[in-house]
Amino acid sequence: MNQQSYALRRAGIVGALIESMRPLHWGRNAFVLAALLFDKKLDKLVPWLHAGAAFVLFCLVASGVYLVNDLLDMERDRQHPRKRHRPLASGRLPVPVAVVAAVLCLGLGTGLGFILRWELGLILLLYVLINLAYSLGLKNIVVVDTFAIASGYVLRVAAGAVAVQVEQFSPWLYVFTTLFAMLVSLAKRRHELLLLAENAGNHRSSLSSYSLAFFDHTIAIMVGGAIVVYALYTF
Repeated sequence: MNQQSYALRRAGIVGALIESMRPLHWGRNAFVLAALLFDKKLDKLVPWLHAGAAFVLFCLVASGVYLVNDLLDMERDRQHPRKRHRPLASGRLPVPVAVVAAVLCLGLGTGLGFILRWELGLILLLYVLINLAYSLGLKNIVVVDTFAIASGYVLRVAAGAVAVQVEQFSPWLYVFTTLFAMLVSLAKRRHELLLLAENAGNHRSSLSSYSLAFFDHTIAIMVGGAIVVYALYTF
């Protein structure tokens, strides 16, 4: 292998690694910034720095979780019409590289969280443990899988509250976040069921116990609940 082809291969691996870290999904971590808005600290620099640090740490651990999930689901993803193109499933990203990157992301993210604030470190560690449990089996348990996904959004809000040391923060916001997150996770499962149709159960066993009618009714309930809770919170 000449120097040029080696450089191209290395660049391809780096690109595949970045893709597997899901930078396009980092926007979800903006939930950590909610505390700045609702605790009226948008005009203060130090809380912004702390919230920004929490955002970066959540990006790190979330990327580590994505890598672990892709490693565990690699064979199953190869049977999926869309996920088979993921870097690990398609073979573009070597397994050893993904393993090392996952360990670094998870270790650095949680470790730096404990250095910033021990409460933030605990929240990040809890996020990692819940997602590892999800990857190892919770995703195959009906309803529990959606709660596991939803918990990630609530933990992001909690991390922001800890990072900026909120003085005024209503529990209604946590309730609203939970309902909103449940809505997102249910919509995700509904999309999977619709996309995979009769093969849904082969990809994820919990999908065989769901139906489109269940999702439609539950999503409607979550939307109604979120509207009521937000109204109670704001008024």
